[in-house]
Formats: sequence, C-alpha cells, structure tokens
Amino acid sequence: MTLFQKYGADALAVVVTGQYTNEEYTSLFELLNELKAKNVYHWQNNPEKVNEFDGLLLRGDKNPNTAGLMAAMKSGGYSGKWEELQGGLNSGKFKVVLVLGPENPAVYPDLKEKAQLLGKAEAIIWCSAAHTSEVDAIGAETWQIPMKTYIEKEGSFTNHAGKVQSFKIGTTVVENALNVQETVELFVGREIDWSHRPLAFGGGKKNRFTGLRGNL
Repeated sequence: MTLFQKYGADALAVVVTGQYTNEEYTSLFELLNELKAKNVYHWQNNPEKVNEFDGLLLRGDKNPNTAGLMAAMKSGGYSGKWEELQGGLNSGKFKVVLVLGPENPAVYPDLKEKAQLLGKAEAIIWCSAAHTSEVDAIGAETWQIPMKTYIEKEGSFTNHAGKVQSFKIGTTVVENALNVQETVELFVGREIDWSHRPLAFGGGKKNRFTGLRGNL
C-alpha cells in the first residue's frame, strides 16, 4: 500500500518549486488528476522580488521556470493559496506532503522556515537534486529522492515573456537519479526500464546523500 492509498487524496498536499521542466509538471499533474488530488501549492521564494531583473539573466525569484509552473497549474485547475497549506498542516488535515524541492537551495532563503512548516505532516517525500540538510532536521518521517540536475535531462522552460525554450541532455553524472516523470511512474507502481539509461561520464560520483552523486 502506498502512502497515497493509506491516507487518501484529501490528506495529500503537493508543494512545487519553479525549478523543473514543463514536461515534468505535466507528468506530475496528470498523476494528481488520476489520483483526484487537488491540494497543490506553489512555493515561490522571494515573492516580493519576483519582478526584479539584474539586466542580464537573473530575475527576482531566480528560478528558471516559474512562468511554466504557473501556466501548468492554471491549465490543471490548481490554484491553492499558501495560507491554505499552512491551515491544513496546522489543523492536521494534510498527512503527507510531496515536495518538488529546489535544486539550488542557495536561492531559497526561507528553506529552513518552510521545512519546519512542512514537518507538521506525518510524512514528507522530498524530491531534489541536492541533499537538503534542513529536511534532516524535520521531526516527521521523511524520504529524500535524488533527482536529475538540469544538465542531466531534456525538456523545456518557459521564460518570463512566455517563450518556451527547449534544451537537450548535456551529460549524465548520476545514472540512477530520477526525473519527475520517472518518479511518477514509481509512485503508481510501474516499472522503469533501467537498461537504456545513459551512463555517467567518467564514472559515477559518490557521497552520503545518493550513494553516487559528488560535488559538481
């Protein structure tokens, strides 16, 4: 029995950051529709600076796909307010939280605060390419799932002006790290074909978090 089956769709909250591809958001929201899960919340870091621009590349929240996430949520009919998530956690309504966490924790100054809030749930599934020490300190039962970095996957981002920009895989660092589509497949009990996955360039890296990833 999965955590979703144990607690039910109403007890599941999903927290998403703007650091994943359009294709990954689509895959996730298709699963949530299948599960009839409606509690989806956008964790937007630096919301008061979202419209700032450094004149070169970086915009206020320093995420590559905030526009893509917001469009995907609107298309999927998800419009949950962060205050609703807080209320559901404080009241005990939400038992399980699935987090598509930041690959770049350095641009999330509220990471510790948000991790403590999410720790009010009974169980947390935290997906990220980076080991997040703040999650280790959460009192709830937690799983950290190693995800692929930008350079290890293909897909598309939507920039601030609404232009969709595609990119290809650059290299593979960790062979068995997952993208969101693959994580979704595992959530619903499907097998992943590991035989055709790209091999890591120069051999896999190792550390405590994934058993494979090292300093990039």
